[in-house]
Amino acid sequence: MALSGTVLLIHGGSSEGLPPNRGDFLSILAAAASALFILRLEVHASCAGGRAINAVSLLVVSILSIPWLFAVNRSPFLAALQEVIAQCTQLVQHQAPQLFYLGIVVTGLASWLQTVAQRRVPATLASVIYALDPLWGCLFASLWLGESLGEQGLLGASVLLLAVVGQLLHQAHVSK
Repeated sequence: MALSGTVLLIHGGSSEGLPPNRGDFLSILAAAASALFILRLEVHASCAGGRAINAVSLLVVSILSIPWLFAVNRSPFLAALQEVIAQCTQLVQHQAPQLFYLGIVVTGLASWLQTVAQRRVPATLASVIYALDPLWGCLFASLWLGESLGEQGLLGASVLLLAVVGQLLHQAHVSK
């Protein structure tokens, strides 16, 4: 039900009426990967420190991003390296505050908080909380960017919220 709400929500904003595209598929794939991460994190968060898990996770992502940069570029190695260095330099010169915010707050702090929280919260509850990500995105896009949802998007948001509330009520009933 949450997946259905998310799909309706994705196509209920500025892309309403457009057919699904590659970005939609990749977003759903990212959500599936995040769900698997939540399940694995539950196992490891209780036996290792949050900082250690976060540091190793970010290090692995950083290392695996390097070959990806060159694979996507499709240029000879030295030309690709020069282009990547030029793009990174450009970003740091013109977007430094945004890069630091994304790196420190959105990536580092959020990952660490998730790791610490999952020492106390089961993966089932964490996944319900993370199911609301698209809804938070829409809310902030509305508040900060003035974007709005069409009828389909509002239906998707309602279905998603209903699915999350239903799951929380079910978990509360089962735990009694």
